[in-house]
Amino acid sequence: MADLGRPATNLTASNAEGSIERFEINLNHNTWLLGVTVGVPFFAGAVLGLIITDPIARILRFGRRGAICVAGIFSFISVVGSASVQKWEHLLGFRILLGAGMAGKASIVPILLSETSPKNIRGILLVFWQWFVALGLFAGSVANLSVYKLDTHASWRYMFIAACMPALLLLSLILFSPGNLSPTIHCVRLYRTDLHTQNLHVGF
Repeated sequence: MADLGRPATNLTASNAEGSIERFEINLNHNTWLLGVTVGVPFFAGAVLGLIITDPIARILRFGRRGAICVAGIFSFISVVGSASVQKWEHLLGFRILLGAGMAGKASIVPILLSETSPKNIRGILLVFWQWFVALGLFAGSVANLSVYKLDTHASWRYMFIAACMPALLLLSLILFSPGNLSPTIHCVRLYRTDLHTQNLHVGF
């Protein structure tokens, strides 16, 4: 990340020096900026992700599956954008978008699992959700170790772009996921209530 902010090679010699002085920020030697850039997805997830999740599912009528798809799109765009940025401000913005996508998935997937899973394996599937989170952390560490020596100045870009694979996997598998069953359950309850009311009228 040390090369973030450095001018592109197509800059003219007259303004290259001024651009370096104005934009070059070495994140490896600026602990505060590095900490903010690394930790902002979790803060953004706590603030933005949980706020926009319910409106996407209810107000926009995307449902839980649609909200997971939107969160997956956020994650995919954020990692591709993070791998191609030239300034740390742009990286910070994409990391905020990543936090919103992470929080959206983390808050919706367990609820969708509990609504659509058979009751005899519901608990196991919810535990598997936490297991897959740990597996994703392990896979991310393996991916980072496999690319960090490819290029000293650009290895972090490979680390970011490798994270697009889980996002693509999520976007592919969510198409085969059952939808939200809450409207169906609500209709069944209304039907049962109507039958009960009719029985009461017949009794009188």
